[in-house]
Amino acid sequence: MLGRTDTPLPAERVRDKLEAEKLGTYSVSTVKRALARLKNLGLIVNQSRGARGYVLPERLPLFRRSAQ
Repeated sequence: MLGRTDTPLPAERVRDKLEAEKLGTYSVSTVKRALARLKNLGLIVNQSRGARGYVLPERLPLFRRSAQ
């Protein structure tokens, strides 16, 4: 799911997409718990600045512009 999008997805939107694609009905806490496990394994990262949410590490920019 995260590999198909270029923008970070919050847990609520991940849950909504899972339901829309009929992959299952899960609570937000279950999705957050699964995302936290994937983050601990280093498979995904979360962004707290800018667009918040979870994204695959290879989707992140190599260089970030500093705010001037």
